[in-house]
Amino acid sequence: MNIVLDSWRFLQRDSEFQLYGYVILENHLHLIAASPDLSRDMQRFNPDCPLEAESP
Repeated sequence: MNIVLDSWRFLQRDSEFQLYGYVILENHLHLIAASPDLSRDMQRFNPDCPLEAESP
């Protein structure tokens, strides 16, 4: 669970990602968030995404 929270903190510092609420369950999560490019930010959240390799 800490890796999820750390990743969201990174997104909040690194972009205009705003997290309004979340629920972390055993095998998935739900979140309410906003960002000018939410699709890109969610892809950056996924470590298997090719965009992660392009990030500095």
